[in-house]
Amino acid sequence: LHKEYRRQRQMCIRDRKKFNDTLLTLHEVQEIFRCGKRQAYELVHVHGFPAIKMGGKYLISAKALERWIQNNAGKGIIK
Repeated sequence: LHKEYRRQRQMCIRDRKKFNDTLLTLHEVQEIFRCGKRQAYELVHVHGFPAIKMGGKYLISAKALERWIQNNAGKGIIK
């Protein structure tokens, strides 16, 4: 029984590492891009921007945001 518990615990720890990512708020995205609230809201509505809305609050994966920035560097995204 003890060995089975330890094996399951190790599996849970491994699975948790797959989801080890920081979720940013819209305010933090404003700080990163040094933009205002209006531009940040425009940004989350850009097709392909890595934002999810949970209960009226936007959350952005830090890893996905980094990839998005690399893929869109130099492009005029919002006016």
